Parts: sequence; structure tokens; C-alpha cells
Amino acid sequence: MQANNFKNSQDSKNTGITLYSEENNKKQFKFIDLENESKKFTKVLINLGVTSSDNIVILTESLPQSHTAFWGCKSLGNSPTIIDPKKDTNQIKENLISTSAKIVITTQNFRKKISQIIFHLFDLQHIIIIDDYNDNLKEIDIQDLSYNDEIDKIEENFSNIDVFNTNQLENFSLIKNFIQDGEYPKIWSLYKFNSPVNILFSLIAPKIFQLHQLIVINKISLNDYLDLLAKEKISIWCVYPEILYAFLNKLDIKTKTPNLHLKTIITEPGLLKINDILKIEKLLNVKIFYFWENQEINEIISANHPNQYKLGTAGKPEEKFDIKILNKNNSKQKKEKEGNIALRVKTNSPDHKWVITNQKGMLDQDGFLWIKNKLT
Repeated sequence: MQANNFKNSQDSKNTGITLYSEENNKKQFKFIDLENESKKFTKVLINLGVTSSDNIVILTESLPQSHTAFWGCKSLGNSPTIIDPKKDTNQIKENLISTSAKIVITTQNFRKKISQIIFHLFDLQHIIIIDDYNDNLKEIDIQDLSYNDEIDKIEENFSNIDVFNTNQLENFSLIKNFIQDGEYPKIWSLYKFNSPVNILFSLIAPKIFQLHQLIVINKISLNDYLDLLAKEKISIWCVYPEILYAFLNKLDIKTKTPNLHLKTIITEPGLLKINDILKIEKLLNVKIFYFWENQEINEIISANHPNQYKLGTAGKPEEKFDIKILNKNNSKQKKEKEGNIALRVKTNSPDHKWVITNQKGMLDQDGFLWIKNKLT
């Protein structure tokens, strides 16, 4: 694992993020720039009197400043909660109320939504707007902050990097399984910003493992995906299964594969059949790995990876979870029998309740989790 402080690293001048804006302009940000911006953001929080125990919410699109805001909070010892920017105003309100948010980090676009519900947010004290990466951060409705003040030296401590229980990031080790020693693959995640997978790839992986993250803001068509994958030399692609399924119907896909550097695709089960997986793997010369994220607790429960793989499965469930398959009477099914998946975090408490999901699946004799295909 690489050092967390890139200032003293020979790799500090390497590109950490490549951004394609809505105008299709390309910007690149080096690790050292992201590091410095994170420290500036920590200074903003300190000037506001924010502490490690305050409830901070990040409500933004996937942007470079989302990274600097996140790591600025982490430098303060705070684990911010991530809210899905695609939620409607009422859902955002419920999330902000349930988290007792004291500070909301957002953009001008989402500030309009917050203004409609601000009278319901009794704990809210500060709104920090981060619209453009090169703009100063401003604290709204309280006072303007001097974002370009000389930055005090801040002692960085990432010793708690594997403890993210408050915002579902404890599974960050998933990415480690796809990185060989001495390799720094370029990654691109299309998952929405609050999902564990996108946070793992976008926010944690580049900082810890010095990976190069691609962010595309502008909307692109299916025809452009392969072109961009080739152009940016993406090695790991985390993508919705619907996009992979759409590729199956593209007759010209073979003509676009020679320039691909793609080695790994990470996606969800339940849409592609085994023959579909094999076809895409052959066409693109890649390996597809499934993961399963449970929506009820918003964590990655199970994932395939190179050291533990079975075709068509979502891998073996993480050791922290108890998993069982239920029949129609909510009794435990036998091995290799399909039913609703029930799960819970392992604990010594006898009263710890099971979460019965709406997902049907099966555990095989080897302990691998199969997710029912949506098309069957």
C-alpha cells in the first residue's frame, strides 16, 4: 500500500482524476493538487467550528471537489454521510432529518432543493457550496469564508481508514483484490455517487492506492462508451448490468475492441445469463466479476474476485454477515434451494434481527451466492 501523504511521494505529480465536463472539456488533477485542496477544505471546516463528532452530509454529483470534500472531512476525523443526488426533494429531506445533519456540502443545483425544505432541518447550521473546482468554497447564509488563507499544517491521520460504519465504506478492501503489486490501473465507475461501489472506487481507491479515476459529467451514448474506454485506457470498469446487456445487441462491437486496455468489469448479477457473460468476456477480452449490494443496509454483501471466483455467482458472502435462504414460510431452505435472502451482521446478541430482503437467491454447496436472474 502506498503512503497516504503524496507530498513526499515521487508519484505525487501523477494524475489522480481526469474529468470530462458537461461541455466535454477535459481537465486533469494531480494527486498533490487533490491533497492540497483536501487540506484547504479541512481548514474551512475548522474555521466553522466543525468537529469530528458533527454530522456532515455530502450531497453532490461525482466531481473532483467531492473527493477533496470527503478527504477534508476525513482529515478532521469525521466520516461524512453520502446522500444519493438522484433522490427527490422529499427523500433528501428525510435523509437530512434522519442523519441530524449539521453541515451539508452541496452544489448550487442542490441548494435549490434544500431551500424548499430548510425549515424542516432544525439541526442544520452550515451549507457549503462547491460548484466549480477552481472556485473558492463559500459558506452560505452565515458569512463568506476566505478559502485562500494560508493553510495551517494539519496532522493527517488515516489510521481509521477501515472503519467507515457511519457511511457504508468498510468494504473498501474490495478494490484491493483487483490490484497487483506495482500496478496502478485506471478506473471508471458509472454507479451513482452514494452507492458503496462508487464510493469505493471514486473516493477511497485513488487516495489510498494512487489509482487514476475517470469522471464523466456529460451524458454519452452507448456508442461512445467503448471509444472512451479505449481513449482513456481504462483497466477497471464498474458499470450497470443494463449497459453490458445493451452491448450484446451491438453488431459492430468487434470492430471497436482492439484498442481496449480493459481487463476487469465489475457489475451486479440478476440480468446477464452465463452465456451472456461468456460472450461479453470473449468480445472484449475481459473478466466479469459480480458483486451484490443490499439496498436495505446499503452495503456490499458478497463479491467475486480473482482469488475467490465462480462463474455466474456473486461470490461468497463477507464473513461479517450471516446469510440464509428462506422458503415461503420464512423457514430456512436447504442448500441449493432458491428463496428470499435473509441476512444480518454477525453478533453475539440473541435478539439481533434478520433483514429479509426482496431478492431471491441460492447458496450452493461451496458457499457461493447465486442471485435470481431478472429475465427468468
